[in-house]
Amino acid sequence: YEPWVAETLDGGTFQGILVDQDSQTITLAWSPTESIRLDRQDLVDLSPTSVSIMPSGFDQQLSDQDLADLLAFLKASR
Repeated sequence: YEPWVAETLDGGTFQGILVDQDSQTITLAWSPTESIRLDRQDLVDLSPTSVSIMPSGFDQQLSDQDLADLLAFLKASR
């Protein structure tokens, strides 16, 4: 679940998990239902980042059990 940042020729910046790629396109997802497909020819840069895509303070919004369930799910999904 390494986050990536893509910068486009028109100045756009997109951050997400690199879920698909081929010689023509990449697909970044930032939620299970939201993603964007970008043409490689439109990219200025594509690089991994150490900045998490999880919203700041998200862990504070979850109960201890919900956080434990989330971590177990993520671990099992690897």
